[in-house]
Amino acid sequence: MSAEAPRNHNTGEPIPPQGHEGGFSKFLRGFFVVSSEIQPTQLPSELSDFAAKINRGAEEGLNMAQQAELRRIEQERQSVERRLRAQEANEQQRRQLIENRLQRLEGIKQITEDIRIRDRLAYIRTTVWEGKGQIQDMTTSSASITEFNSLFENWDPRVAFALMYTYPSADREESGHGRQGYSYGYNWRLAPTTEITSLEVCIHSVDNKRYLDVISPCLIQEEEKILIDRITWGNGVYGNNDDHRVDWVHGPYTWEGYKPLNGSVVPVGVKAIIRIPIDRLSSEEIEEKLDQILINETTARVRGNTVPSKLILSGQEKLRRAKASPQWMKWEWVLTDSVTD
Repeated sequence: MSAEAPRNHNTGEPIPPQGHEGGFSKFLRGFFVVSSEIQPTQLPSELSDFAAKINRGAEEGLNMAQQAELRRIEQERQSVERRLRAQEANEQQRRQLIENRLQRLEGIKQITEDIRIRDRLAYIRTTVWEGKGQIQDMTTSSASITEFNSLFENWDPRVAFALMYTYPSADREESGHGRQGYSYGYNWRLAPTTEITSLEVCIHSVDNKRYLDVISPCLIQEEEKILIDRITWGNGVYGNNDDHRVDWVHGPYTWEGYKPLNGSVVPVGVKAIIRIPIDRLSSEEIEEKLDQILINETTARVRGNTVPSKLILSGQEKLRRAKASPQWMKWEWVLTDSVTD
């Protein structure tokens, strides 16, 4: 028995079958059929064109939204791909830079071995330095290159050996710079310290150019001491201009450092760098130039009594005088200014 067609409960007439309606059509029907008792079930004919336009607009809006979403997904995919490609390019550049630096390090290591830098320093230690001091290897490690940090992209490797000797001495110490009550000043005393003398030979690479540096405070010749006089301080403020600047890159001198003195900061000293561009030189030419520099350094060191046996005596004399002073390990306040509020 077939199911009976539904009937209108007011007239008893069968309700004609309806086609499949979309959600929006159902919304419109619900909108126009306010009450089934007073309104017909059919959409008014005069609104049929309007309803068709509304349906088309809704479908077009849906299609546009779908297309926009597809475009967004595609743009996001392309953005991820570009980011991955950029990361891979950066990583490849990083790997290449590390590989280049490792190759440069191996190249200057070979030069160092060819001209036997460590053996030369060992001979100087045995003879001129009377067996005193230690040779320290200050070569850039391969690990530090592998752990490359992009912040130091201009940094380059080096191979360096330094003959160093430390000895006890005494020096002035300062502390407590600032206000004390109604005055400004600082504390000072004499205290034990450790001094050091060194001779360093370094081969390094800068901007794909290679240099051999010999670094020693004894390489400052008598006629060049005017340089130290040019390192002047006016009113306690250093004038950083071309007449005063002394640095590693533009050598041949570099600062040893600074320290407080009499309420001001002054340079501790200057050490000389003798630099040899080596890219166009043969091993024999490099050795010849290096030998002459080391001979000059040795001569200056002997003439200036800066060999270890003389330096340790000098340090002992400084200690003796310092221990005899009332300021030995006792702080003394030095007034530099007063408050007149």
